[in-house]
Amino acid sequence: MTEIDRYGHPVERIRPERPAPPPPLTPAEIGGLLDLVVGYTGREPDKTLVEIWAAQSLLGRWTYSEAARAIHLWGANRGPNDFLQPADVTRAIRAERQDRAMRQPQPVPDPIGQQRLRELIDGAFQAITDDPDDPSDAARRAALQHACDYCGAKPSEPCTRQGLSGRVRLAKVHPSRLETGRERAS
Repeated sequence: MTEIDRYGHPVERIRPERPAPPPPLTPAEIGGLLDLVVGYTGREPDKTLVEIWAAQSLLGRWTYSEAARAIHLWGANRGPNDFLQPADVTRAIRAERQDRAMRQPQPVPDPIGQQRLRELIDGAFQAITDDPDDPSDAARRAALQHACDYCGAKPSEPCTRQGLSGRVRLAKVHPSRLETGRERAS
């Protein structure tokens, strides 16, 4: 599907494939499920209850076999005064589908993509070392010997600034601290 972004450029959106929903349960299947519920709870369904279960079966995308299994599992673990709600069946079906999906074998990652990812990570996390021949590194080391008047960092501690969740360390020193270090070095 091609959309237009806020700058007027076409953007191709790829939506993940969803499995087709199961066909809706027939009235006979809904009746069969309610017969199971009546068998476990002893309560007689009325017309409204039948409509509610039919609507919830559509919303929850139930199949008859999944719903019957969920009702039987509920019946095996029910308390003496428990009453089965359609949401209980939907939760049980979703949990079973999730479990089944988690147990499926994972696809093998693309080796070329994995190699590119490793290269990116290796390039991003190279060690940063001081270069003794670099005058800016020497100036920074000299500045770290003194306190920072701007942020209040103590000698040998890095400069900081205010972040969203407190103080954040800076990789560089504040310019005023650099100047102070140069003045005291000369």
